[in-house]
Amino acid sequence: MPLSNTSHVTSSPPPDDAEVFDLPGTLDRCDNDREFVQLILEEFLRRIPVSLGVLEASIQSGDSSAVHSAAHSLRGTLQMVGGVRAGALCMELETLSKGGELDTAPHLSTRIQAETALLKEAIEREVAHEADGAQTK
Repeated sequence: MPLSNTSHVTSSPPPDDAEVFDLPGTLDRCDNDREFVQLILEEFLRRIPVSLGVLEASIQSGDSSAVHSAAHSLRGTLQMVGGVRAGALCMELETLSKGGELDTAPHLSTRIQAETALLKEAIEREVAHEADGAQTK
């Protein structure tokens, strides 16, 4: 199941020109094993709602240690699948929560949710594209 050679899938260009979905970077991190990347992307789509829920619950709890842990875990997941902007936002939340600063956590969570939604859409398109390609073989 080869993944498309789309260099970067993005919505409208953001001001900082960061990427929503860095497929080439994901492929590179996985030694260009396209079947493995396809499995990772599919698993991401299954698990991301739970990860986002854990982040939201930790923010609502007001526990900066829990927020730090949830943001760190989510950042790793997002970076593995190529979620550049969403991962950067998690890093920001992770840094702030490590210092006990949660004032901006709800705002950052909203931005993380929005960027992750864009990432999900891009990954869903990629997964569907691969499914279409596999059926024609």
